[in-house]
Amino acid sequence: EKINEKLSPEKTIYLFHCLNELNDNSLVKEVQNYLSKGHLSEKDISPSEWSALAFVLLMSEDELEVLDLKKCTLRDEGLQRMLPVVLTCKTALLSSSEITEESCEALASTLSSDSSHLRVLDLSDNDLQDSGVKMLFTGVENQECKLVTLRLSNCRVTEGGCASLVSVLRSNPCSQLRELDLSYNPTKDSGVKQLSDLLQDPHCKLDTMSVDHGGQCRIRPGLLKYSCQLTLDERLANRHLHLSEGNRKVTWSEKELDSYPDHPDRFDFWNQVLCVESLSGRSYWEVQWGGDAAEIGVTYEGIGRRGSDADCRLGYNEKSWILYCSGGRCAACHNRRETDIPVPPSSNRIGIYLDWVSGTLSFYSVSSGELTLLCRFTSTFTEPLYPAFGFWVGSSMSLCEL
Repeated sequence: EKINEKLSPEKTIYLFHCLNELNDNSLVKEVQNYLSKGHLSEKDISPSEWSALAFVLLMSEDELEVLDLKKCTLRDEGLQRMLPVVLTCKTALLSSSEITEESCEALASTLSSDSSHLRVLDLSDNDLQDSGVKMLFTGVENQECKLVTLRLSNCRVTEGGCASLVSVLRSNPCSQLRELDLSYNPTKDSGVKQLSDLLQDPHCKLDTMSVDHGGQCRIRPGLLKYSCQLTLDERLANRHLHLSEGNRKVTWSEKELDSYPDHPDRFDFWNQVLCVESLSGRSYWEVQWGGDAAEIGVTYEGIGRRGSDADCRLGYNEKSWILYCSGGRCAACHNRRETDIPVPPSSNRIGIYLDWVSGTLSFYSVSSGELTLLCRFTSTFTEPLYPAFGFWVGSSMSLCEL
């Protein structure tokens, strides 16, 4: 009971030491179970469980090389409890862990510590903004900082933030930082020029700096910065599917549509359709579905089109990944394996985020602008993916404007 109270990270870990002395390690075992199964990214871990994880790692006899918490629901409070572990590891992977600028002061303090072993820090895909990154660099400029690689891709750093970074790196020739990733940030041309000029400065020790894929659209918060414009491919739509609103809405029709011309790639059995656009980067889109049920996902272009076998059905082969939604059930499906989702979506609006390079496909329930993670697939994608949709009797689906 005491551990579940709002205690400081230090007090919580002290309580775990006490439990350890009493041979009571039930919560520690629970966290060890998360670790052994590799399911940390699928869990909404409580603050006390983060403290248990920190305890497990700090008590381990093995030296921790890599702390991999990317895509975990770490958040600022969880990071506070894991900072003693960050201090001892050489690489900390904290991308997409829902931390904000509020954590940057504590991270800066960790970087400034003479006992820090940290060499690589990945904070990509977190909402740090200029204020957080500026605070973080107070740690980077400290002479005790041993950081060699810092990744800040998609952290909402603008040209103002770039000016702060340039000032720090130019005035601190003793910095050990050699690699800086600022890709997918709204740095604009002026920010890119500041960073490019920095690389020409003889006092700058950076060897590599990435500023690719910037632009004004990156200022949008959260996953909206990756929003993409999609259209449904009429050539591929089953004849029971009626496309409208500029090929952005699909409605199931009992009667086959004669207006569709013959096409060798049209789905002739399953009520399915793909989008025209293929995706191979970071992309986000939302759909609103109605009726009894719908299937929402992605597929490789090579999915079968003729016949009723599994090779043609979304979610029932190695080429496709889907979320199945109905009024009373929600499930993730890939290669004939279905996994029920305990908590059904809170609305019929679904958000889909594809990070092709890192091999993740995430589905969210969208309600009043708030995103709730439903499920996440991890894979090694080998070719571009196409947004794909399957329909049941009486169902419909619209691509949402973002």
